[in-house]
Amino acid sequence: MRLAFILTSLVLASSVTQANADETNAPSEQTKSIGKPHTCSNYYPIEALILNEQGKTVLAFTVTKEGGTRDIRIDQSSGFAVLDNAAAACASHWKYKPATQDTVPVDLPWKAAVQWVMPSESPFTTMPMVRGDEDACALKPAGTEGIHGETILFFTVKANGKLDDVELERTSGSTALDNFARDCVQKRFYVPATHAGKAIAAEWYARLKW
Repeated sequence: MRLAFILTSLVLASSVTQANADETNAPSEQTKSIGKPHTCSNYYPIEALILNEQGKTVLAFTVTKEGGTRDIRIDQSSGFAVLDNAAAACASHWKYKPATQDTVPVDLPWKAAVQWVMPSESPFTTMPMVRGDEDACALKPAGTEGIHGETILFFTVKANGKLDDVELERTSGSTALDNFARDCVQKRFYVPATHAGKAIAAEWYARLKW
């Protein structure tokens, strides 16, 4: 997961994204989240923001008698593993007022839904665009004609249109195709992103379907 080189504007977009956990099927009024509502905005994965991935993850877990969470599992997937994993990581830090039985705190099964919603505004005035033939890198190299998959690369488009820090985010399952994609994309030039009329560096991606 690429988290190191991110735009300040993307971080701001993530911080205002709503990702609230709403408790469902409450068996006891005594089991309540502390600092309600739970928010997972700071856990919105950068790659999901870039790839416009959103959805709802339903988690099942145990609220312990100490008020923590354990045995967290995905009860209903958002459709994106990266969002589901982020929801589980977020839930591991939640705190609850535990349920009680005869005034004694007890463990209790619980469920919560994390809604991942993309920010409504783009951090860019204009987004990066490839100069030249964008489909040139989609031509398969010799010897890979029968291989199918998808390669996703993350990189920085600098203000001068050159690329930096090209990294493999999702593999196609073929090293040959992934290496070809990286070598080809590294040679691209881009029209840079702009903000308020000024060219800026931006985190971006290339998705190549084979």
